[in-house]
Amino acid sequence: MQINKVYNKYGQPIIESSKSEIKKTSYERKKRTSTLISKKANGAFRDKSIVKYNNKWQEIELKTYDSISDFKSKIEFSYDKKGNEIESKWYNSKNIVNTIYNSTYNSNYDRIRIDKY
Repeated sequence: MQINKVYNKYGQPIIESSKSEIKKTSYERKKRTSTLISKKANGAFRDKSIVKYNNKWQEIELKTYDSISDFKSKIEFSYDKKGNEIESKWYNSKNIVNTIYNSTYNSNYDRIRIDKY
């Protein structure tokens, strides 16, 4: 599937489109947040995601809401000192952790293992 992307001057995607979906992202640089609106190709609203970033612009939290603004899910990300994602916690619509992923890296910073709990 081909995905077309448009980027802002910081190299961040602001529009992603394919045959089945269009995503538009707006960034609030001072707050280190973004809002992503996903729509089906026919224009029907799919969902909205709000992302929080750390000082290195790595995702630290992603919350997703459905078409009537009900909370759907959340993912929290943790990183090591080298910037590698070492853990992600996935929450369900009741804000309860249902999956945790831990990543292990080798000395070249390549991810060599992902454990799911």
